[in-house]
Amino acid sequence: MSESASPFEELHARIKAKDRRALARLVSRLENGELVDEVRSLCPPHDSMRTLVVGMTGSPGAGKSSLTAGLIGHLRQQKKTVAILATDPASPFTGGALLGERVRMDYDPADVGVFMRSFSSRGATGGLSESTADVLRAVEAFGFDVVLMETVGSGQDQLAIRDLVDVLVLVLTPAGGDDIQWEKAGQMEAADLIALNKADLPGTDFAIAGLRAIFELSPQVAPAIVKTIATKGQGLAELWREIELVGGRGSHHPRFGPARRLLSAAQRELRRLFEKEESSNPVVADLIERFARGSQDEHPLARDLLKELSRVEPVDPSTTHHGNG
Repeated sequence: MSESASPFEELHARIKAKDRRALARLVSRLENGELVDEVRSLCPPHDSMRTLVVGMTGSPGAGKSSLTAGLIGHLRQQKKTVAILATDPASPFTGGALLGERVRMDYDPADVGVFMRSFSSRGATGGLSESTADVLRAVEAFGFDVVLMETVGSGQDQLAIRDLVDVLVLVLTPAGGDDIQWEKAGQMEAADLIALNKADLPGTDFAIAGLRAIFELSPQVAPAIVKTIATKGQGLAELWREIELVGGRGSHHPRFGPARRLLSAAQRELRRLFEKEESSNPVVADLIERFARGSQDEHPLARDLLKELSRVEPVDPSTTHHGNG
């Protein structure tokens, strides 16, 4: 490597040579807001890659982590390389990941065919860390066969993952009556597959009947429902077969929708700009203070905020640092 090579060029060359330490270093820098433009310009865009990206979402306690760990073992038996990108809640004190997926998820850390990284949500909406999209691009450039992405939870605002994955798996349990009510609010239509985990619990057949009844009232084609018991390794092979079937259909997925992807990128840039201006721009500080006093509704204040931020020079990601949780 030439002495004049940039830090990213050095990392990029090492990543192309399958250097996992270089990938880990690049991911850390991306999470800190560094080298973002370089990754976006030199790493291939998502839709030119051959990596199958699978999202796992569902309410806390549904078993997303156990199911993801089970899929890791299943995929490694098939000699597939796997990267896991998991988002955890943010600590209110440090901003770092509150629950480390690398601690909770059972896998062999010495396995060179597995790359694990957990991120703090840092208060971002959508169930993912804001750096996830850029990290995904770097991980795909490394050449993993499969990327498994896990959200911090599920809810009305937890669908940022839909724009990044080829296949979205919704993890539910037989005891999740509240989950089904949540799905009636419109979230189930985002899922390609449903994994009914903990299927050894009472009420499994009743839950499946309820889910099918929901789709009978919907114009959407009902997704496959796969019964799994992640802690016992049951149903994993069937679930993966269904994932591959959906993934093979390809281009209809929102991951290939330019409008949604552009909107997601704009939201990330807006947050960067706000974080830069909130402590240094007196107009922004005044808007925050007025909202804090409760003297005005947030919506007109938000419109004024957008007008002010539109006057500000775009943020250089290499100068924006959020710290690494």
